[in-house]
Amino acid sequence: MEEITSILKSIQTDLALQKNEMKEIQTNITSEINRNVNEKFEQINEKYKEIEEKLERQEKQIEYLVRQQVKKNLVFFGIPDDDKDYFQLQKKVVDIISKTMKVPCSSSEIESMRRIGKRGNKARPVSVTFLTMGKKLEILKNRKALSNSAFYLKEEFTQKTLEKRKTLQQQVNKLRDEGQIAVLKYDKIFILEKKTQKKRTYSSSPPNTENRKTSQLSKKTRTSMSTFFAPRSSKTSTLENVVTQVDSNTNLI
Repeated sequence: MEEITSILKSIQTDLALQKNEMKEIQTNITSEINRNVNEKFEQINEKYKEIEEKLERQEKQIEYLVRQQVKKNLVFFGIPDDDKDYFQLQKKVVDIISKTMKVPCSSSEIESMRRIGKRGNKARPVSVTFLTMGKKLEILKNRKALSNSAFYLKEEFTQKTLEKRKTLQQQVNKLRDEGQIAVLKYDKIFILEKKTQKKRTYSSSPPNTENRKTSQLSKKTRTSMSTFFAPRSSKTSTLENVVTQVDSNTNLI
């Protein structure tokens, strides 16, 4: 009986040891798995960051290229959409620039042009690319010449720039409501300083009584001194002659 009991105890001890070993193995396996998972996650995270940075660089490059494509472009609105070919549209644009805007322009100064969007009930805007930046700026500078016509024009921007300008325009409107002179140029906001004229009004400075009295006193003093040292008048000379004559008569008596 004692032998059986000792055998059972030995078996229980062995089971307990095996159980502990199993726990240790399980813990080691779990920690190893976690370590491997963490390493894999870090690798994936680093790879994701690299891809994200690469994508951001590519987006900037694409945006730059698109900006370069449209930097010499102007968009004309209100041109009737009844042209049958490119050359008819080109003639319309050249006539608007040279005749309506009074800016010298020929077809040779235009690189290309196209209608934007699908044909519909309204006239589609026309995107015009000029050969030089100078010609584009010259036409843009004279766009007010179209104010009394059915046409108007704007600069052409990329889609990303348009979205940014839409957001910035809200800020510009808010600044203007606050009384500031805000201007939106391309994709930046500029705040201009107000021109103040520093002019003193008559009512802005109260009269200085003490200075006025001093001024009046000095004027009186100058007047008295000038009167004292002034040459005698003809009346004074006549009086002196009378006195002299009286004295002479007295001597005769």
